[in-house]
Amino acid sequence: MDSKPGSQDPENAFRHAMRDGFNNQSVAEAQAFYQNWVNSQGASSYLGDIADALHALQDSFSPAHEGFQPWNRYDNIEWVDLLWYGMQDFYGRYTSRRTG
Repeated sequence: MDSKPGSQDPENAFRHAMRDGFNNQSVAEAQAFYQNWVNSQGASSYLGDIADALHALQDSFSPAHEGFQPWNRYDNIEWVDLLWYGMQDFYGRYTSRRTG
């Protein structure tokens, strides 16, 4: 999912449990887009779509994505912020503050 064309564009941030930071998308709108995305991809019989839904669910557990953080894409982010994001995202894959 992360390497698909356009998947890192801010307008597609909801596919990663984030929101469009360029256009100041609201958390509520991003959550609605996310829910529709997960439902539609998860209902598909195509394995690639199901994988995309699972990716979105995984991202929602990452501390770097928690609360539908704004996403402005890699080209507008300082390297230290990108490093911090990566550490949170990686660490969040193996530990979660959500239980039950």
